[in-house]
Amino acid sequence: MAVKALTPNSRSRAMARPQRITRSNFRHAFWTVAQVVTHQASNGCNLQPGDLLGSGTLSGPEAGQGGSLMELSNGGKVVIQLRPVIAPQHVYRIQQLTTNGFYNGLIFHRVIAGFMAQGGDPKGTGEGGSTLPDLPAEFNELPHMRGVTSMARAEQLNSANSQFFIMLAPTFKLDHHYTAFGRVIEGMAAVDAIAIGEPPAQPTKIVRATIGGPLPAPPVVAAAPAPEPAPVAAAPVATAPVAAGPAQAVPSAPAAEAHAPAKADPAATPAPEAETPPQEAPKPQ
Repeated sequence: MAVKALTPNSRSRAMARPQRITRSNFRHAFWTVAQVVTHQASNGCNLQPGDLLGSGTLSGPEAGQGGSLMELSNGGKVVIQLRPVIAPQHVYRIQQLTTNGFYNGLIFHRVIAGFMAQGGDPKGTGEGGSTLPDLPAEFNELPHMRGVTSMARAEQLNSANSQFFIMLAPTFKLDHHYTAFGRVIEGMAAVDAIAIGEPPAQPTKIVRATIGGPLPAPPVVAAAPAPEPAPVAAAPVATAPVAAGPAQAVPSAPAAEAHAPAKADPAATPAPEAETPPQEAPKPQ
């Protein structure tokens, strides 16, 4: 499985917690935001720079929804801004499991440098999950940038359950293939310090995870629209017979030219990642 979320960068962290802005990290932050806005615009997404930079606080429809705090065995703390508006069922699943203490003591079992850190499996192998039912996909416009949190899944699209991953670097080919549900707004240094390996020799653990408040009400899932009734055939209208004149020969229409099915343009749609074992995130290319 794989977990995704909106990615923070050096500037977003600076806004969440004051830090020194140097010419190099400011240029990196600006280039990253500009790159993502351009990338998303080319795919028809209405994404603005402010959606990526953020302030480290929630406002509007997401106010009061809280976030998630992870205390790691490497001594770091990671604050994740949850995004219930774009992935309501996935966010609620994270909140449910966190409130129940599900993630406490679990390891990051698959960590690939320059790609992502994956955890949330009680077996620690990438093949486990919770006893709750799998979730329907909620693919959305949040790009898989550095710091984004996203849900891991198996080959089946609607198979996300408990495993998640945090992006260590931008990987846009994951967009619209995995459900992003939040982003790290503080503590990316602790994420970068998570032990690397598949699995790591000495894996980093989630010592404790909290959501900073009581479990909110479950999201309201819109019911599927009822099928439209089948049209009723009208009765034929009786007409008086018309005397037919001599039949005129009508030249037959030329046979329609056979057309082969249009070939899909491989550049138009990103090919899905090579499948990995159940509950695994895709391998980097």
